[in-house]
Amino acid sequence: MNADGHHDVNKAVALVVGVVTVSAGIGMGLHWLLLLPGYLFATFLCDPDRDQRRTIDWPHFYRPAEAWDIIWMPYAKNTSHRGPSHWPGWGALGRLMYLLRWVLIGAFLYGLWQNAGHLTGQIVFWMIRVILEETVRLAEVFAPVWLVFWLGMSVADTMHLGADLSSTNVKRAATKFKQERGRA
Repeated sequence: MNADGHHDVNKAVALVVGVVTVSAGIGMGLHWLLLLPGYLFATFLCDPDRDQRRTIDWPHFYRPAEAWDIIWMPYAKNTSHRGPSHWPGWGALGRLMYLLRWVLIGAFLYGLWQNAGHLTGQIVFWMIRVILEETVRLAEVFAPVWLVFWLGMSVADTMHLGADLSSTNVKRAATKFKQERGRA
């Protein structure tokens, strides 16, 4: 099944996820409203197939979709397709950690740019410490929010995995049918 097929499956389930999200948000707290954005994020921008290598149309790499694919190139190079990135829960967590790495690199580069005139080794280590401390602090403060967002991503990954398994089984059955028909 191609990526559009996976998106079709996930879009079909999005309405159900939306209803569950709103009802959970009303009954259990507003942070549950992040279930749907997590689901949609994993469906359209951060799906398990990010581990597949993509070809970039370099003359048009300025398009948002192409730029997003460029960010994921190291991930695709270092991850095997249908490996841990396809495990519900773990795959979503791994992709979130991968994106967090880019955010931390961006924060570090921003700090270097802001202090470009008077950089010393001590300032660089101080910046790294502050960035990491703030990351941990924000993770602790927003833990319930991130947990619900991750749960939404995990639901989308589970739908993706179901679509993968069903399409693989259909292809195997069709191949087996063709082979048996060829023998008769």
